[in-house]
Amino acid sequence: MKTATLSRKALQACNFAVSKEETRYYLNGVYVKIDAGGAEYCATDGHMLLAYREELEKDSPANTLTGEFIIPSATCADKHIKGSKWASDAVELAEMSDGFLRIDNALVFRPIDGTFPDWRRVLPSEIDGVSAQFDPALLVRLQKAGAIFDCRFPVIAHNGINPALVRFGEHTGLFGVVMPFRATVLTERPSWVDAALPPSLETAADDSSEASEDPLSVDEMRAAP
Repeated sequence: MKTATLSRKALQACNFAVSKEETRYYLNGVYVKIDAGGAEYCATDGHMLLAYREELEKDSPANTLTGEFIIPSATCADKHIKGSKWASDAVELAEMSDGFLRIDNALVFRPIDGTFPDWRRVLPSEIDGVSAQFDPALLVRLQKAGAIFDCRFPVIAHNGINPALVRFGEHTGLFGVVMPFRATVLTERPSWVDAALPPSLETAADDSSEASEDPLSVDEMRAAP
């Protein structure tokens, strides 16, 4: 039986970038490309992308199950993939009959029948450093993906209106890409902040200041009706 070793953490992390759109069904899972020495993972919804590469450990047997597969998002979110804090990061992917795959002895699924896009084409070749605006919801998902690998703070290489590269500290295996949105950036604070108070409010403020010069004692406040 042909088998391959996959990473629980990689499946969980990349699953944060999976698309929920049914019309783009080929993006509804984590793309995995397996070779004899390791595997690469990727997921995208068109607004953000997460990718990861992990090599097998030197003493691990080579993968005999190789090729490209799209593992459904529901499978990647299964409690078996999440495991416990004591569980090994490695899971075994095995080939079954009729096009089904099995993860360990716990999950049987059929990979998504579709062609995953060439995700490397969206990677920025240059970074111009021009600041940009990003959807906070995307940043939250990036943060959650990094947390799977104990990298809490994703760092964005701003790239103007172009795709921005996201790195997770010194972690070299995981990275992301996030698309900015166009926005008019207002650099001046609101005019009302520096506007003079209306005369009625200025008088009230003065009266309040005078009254506060001789505040009531605690006993007087308790005795007040």
